[in-house]
Amino acid sequence: MAEWPQLGFGGGTNPFQIVVGSERDLPLAKLIRGCRSARVASAFVTTRGLSLLEPALRQCAESVRFIVGLDLPTEPKALRGLLDARAWKRKPEVRVFTKAGEAFHPKVYLFRKADGSEVGLVGSANLSGGGLQGNVECCALVHGAKDLALLGTWFERLWESWKVGRLTESALSILDSHQSEAVEVQRKESSLKGRLAEELENELELEELARRVGDLAEKTPLDRDRLGPLKVLKRLREALDFDNQFRKAPDGWKAFLLEPCFGYVPALLSASALSHKASLRRALRHLSRHEIPLSQRVDDVVARGELHVEGLGLGVVSKALIAFDRRRYAVYNGPVDWAFRRLGGHFLRGVSPGEKYSDFCEKLRRVTKEINLTDMVDVDILLYEYWREHAKNTRDDAHSTR
Repeated sequence: MAEWPQLGFGGGTNPFQIVVGSERDLPLAKLIRGCRSARVASAFVTTRGLSLLEPALRQCAESVRFIVGLDLPTEPKALRGLLDARAWKRKPEVRVFTKAGEAFHPKVYLFRKADGSEVGLVGSANLSGGGLQGNVECCALVHGAKDLALLGTWFERLWESWKVGRLTESALSILDSHQSEAVEVQRKESSLKGRLAEELENELELEELARRVGDLAEKTPLDRDRLGPLKVLKRLREALDFDNQFRKAPDGWKAFLLEPCFGYVPALLSASALSHKASLRRALRHLSRHEIPLSQRVDDVVARGELHVEGLGLGVVSKALIAFDRRRYAVYNGPVDWAFRRLGGHFLRGVSPGEKYSDFCEKLRRVTKEINLTDMVDVDILLYEYWREHAKNTRDDAHSTR
């Protein structure tokens, strides 16, 4: 177990002094005026505490980093202010402590001043109105290079630790919903931290997935490669008679089922599906009802509910959905599954087909927005080309043509 840094006291080569805050005399705001960078680890943060330091922190030209605890009443509004920071020279970086079973209780402030010198404050004062202005607090004002180096090492190790994660909008929404009932937050600490850790892990997954898909997009002439799939989507809509709510006789449905682009149904299953034309029409109409949650629609048709049609699995259902709306729905088939996993994506486990597909579409919509793709057709092209290049020996013939 690592030992705590040993700080010097009094005179000697690494002196620090004790400062006692009572009413308005804790000198932190004055101390950091003109600082170039700041690192703050606080058990909790409030809007009032942040407002006392924000004028100086906004002017930091190098970096501003916060590690914040959730065990005490950190205000979501304060974190949102950091997440949405606009007029700062350097956008603040925020990580939250999510390790269940461990309380986060430090109050450490480290600053690099304009002349390159450093100073730190360690003690009892949280980044709150009471901590910086009003409470009786006791802190050590640290000047010694050795002690500052030890504190800096402690902060950076914690910053890179698996016990903390980057604050995101989704994670903040979870905290916001819990914070409305402070008693419940404390009682369900482990659950909250677990959800936050999961959400932060998902954000890292999406960042990596977007980066890798973005790299593929830079190498792929999407403007040219889109033309063929777009023509196919037009034919699929016509084959389904989508614009007329599937009212015409389903003569084109066989063409839809056997169309190789975006995946197809083998002839035997196609014949089975076409033998239940009324059921097929009801299933397609149900899938097109956007007012019903996507997971429910898919489960009603795929998970052998009353709208299930033999031959309609997740692959064919996703093919119909992208024909309905190529900005909202993604293709799911063998090559896409293979490429998605190997590019860093993860499917939900222990859930229904509808929940799996809904989460899959949400992730790909996020990727599409992040790297400025046009729609899900671009994503399908990139995933398919990646599969074609890297999975030559693992192809599933039932899904391998376009």
